[in-house]
Amino acid sequence: MVGQTFVRDTPSKKLSGAAAEAAAKVNKLLLHDFTVKVNNNPSTDLTELLQFKLKTYPPLRQIFVDSAMESTSTKSTDTTTGTAPDVREEFLIPSDVVIIRPLSMAVTQAVQSVSSCDCDSSEISSAIRGLNDLILRSDILWQWGSPALLGLTRNLALKLGNYIDVNHLVMVEEIKHQTLRIPIPEIHGVLQQSGTPWKFIFMSRVPGVPLDSIWKTLNPHQKASVQDQLNVIFSDLRSLPFTPSDEPGAVYGGGTPRRCKDTRRETRVADAPISNEREFNCFLSFNPRRIETGHLAMLRAYMATDHRLMMIHADLHPRNIMVTLTPCSPDTNEVDGLCLQGSTALAGTDDLPSEQVTITGIIYWEMCGWYPEYWEYLKALNTPFGGGEFDDWWKYLPPIIGTWSREHAVDLMLDGWCR
Repeated sequence: MVGQTFVRDTPSKKLSGAAAEAAAKVNKLLLHDFTVKVNNNPSTDLTELLQFKLKTYPPLRQIFVDSAMESTSTKSTDTTTGTAPDVREEFLIPSDVVIIRPLSMAVTQAVQSVSSCDCDSSEISSAIRGLNDLILRSDILWQWGSPALLGLTRNLALKLGNYIDVNHLVMVEEIKHQTLRIPIPEIHGVLQQSGTPWKFIFMSRVPGVPLDSIWKTLNPHQKASVQDQLNVIFSDLRSLPFTPSDEPGAVYGGGTPRRCKDTRRETRVADAPISNEREFNCFLSFNPRRIETGHLAMLRAYMATDHRLMMIHADLHPRNIMVTLTPCSPDTNEVDGLCLQGSTALAGTDDLPSEQVTITGIIYWEMCGWYPEYWEYLKALNTPFGGGEFDDWWKYLPPIIGTWSREHAVDLMLDGWCR
């Protein structure tokens, strides 16, 4: 079979002791991935996952077996059966990685703190063992299917997964250079497994927890404080001057090359540059599985073409906002320079929160780019959380992004046609 790689040792039935247990652990991890995907959707298409596992399973199995055989002389074999595998072991970095972005000194120093090897960021092979030690000791901060976010150290995190887009990094760096008030994680290097879309992105670890993990515990005053802080951040983002692309006609979108993206119904990326809002509207309303009808022409007629172009994060959800909770001081009225009592939502009340919520970072900038001014609002309402604890999220969106009821209504009608 083309592209298939086989483990160089003998079949698993000839393995014994620690090597056999290591091979069994890899098999459990493999079955775990398939089980989770099928349980979430029994009729899901497994083609992509099968193709990915076909490439990654043999080297991962070999790494586990080799590591187990090397440690047999110094470690006792764990004979316990039925133990659930540590999912972090599937996040280990294989030997056949290529450097997309060089590892920074911060990564090198983190590796040296857990490994005695003389690690050189220019030779990734010398650092893999130390990096894997960090992964095995890491905190799983977030995991949603294939992508995961690990806390390697107090100041360093690792985002990894299948088909993670890194084309946005240049645009994010441009944002950071133009303003320091938008809290964006620093990128400390990118690796990719050879022949696969599996990537490892090292970045600064943002203090705190995702806002979605505590949203239901916050009172209206704390949520209003979050809204005030978001308003300052997104005011800066929306005021950034337009930066033209080197590619003719590539005005809308993000990444390198600059392209429009929409992941709400499914992941779609424009196959050509988009230079105006009319072309952007055609991109949003295009469905190769549907015949264009008069109804679609009517919907396109509802879509305006005179919105201002702005820099948009395009994924403004509680899960992408990192926050810390600290006790309120009885002698201060400020939260990181933002007056808590100054919030319009808090005017005339004495029922102040006992803990202040401070935004420490805005993460996941993969969808950022130059889009119509309403796009931030529309995307923020397209949350995957169904009702319940997030049903008031819309009330606390930053006012600076505007309220675009007409555009939202048209998009809902368009969504019904595109399905």
